[in-house]
Amino acid sequence: MATFSFMLAYAAGVYFHAATASLSDAYQPGLDSLKRYVQPDIALWVLPLIAYGWKSVHLAKVAQRCALGGLVCCAMLYVFCSVHQSTAGMSWVAPADRTLASTVQRSLFSPSFSGRSMGSITGSAIFAAMAWGLSIRINRMLKQRPSGTPSD
Repeated sequence: MATFSFMLAYAAGVYFHAATASLSDAYQPGLDSLKRYVQPDIALWVLPLIAYGWKSVHLAKVAQRCALGGLVCCAMLYVFCSVHQSTAGMSWVAPADRTLASTVQRSLFSPSFSGRSMGSITGSAIFAAMAWGLSIRINRMLKQRPSGTPSD
């Protein structure tokens, strides 16, 4: 259940970056700061590093599954964004009439995906693949430790 919850949070973060990829502080002040705080790819890297630090084969396997799940999430989101048709008739909103919350809400619930969105998803997929490789390496390394060390 924890792995599933983690993957939902990861997918939401990748979707957030894809939906807001073409927006910046020039359009809505504060958006770039918010994007810096939402970093789903970092979570995929933290899990294998914790597994290595704790010498936990079990946690390394969880990290492996999460990174592989991240790749699957990115692939599914890439396909979704590729076939998604943006809502016609979306009008421009004057700067005085928009807030950070309304901009984010509009981006998430009425997205208009662009090449930047696809690049954002591709970048997340690359990080997920690298985290998967790191998890596999750590898992193998932990399984090969000398028999005198405690195991899970």
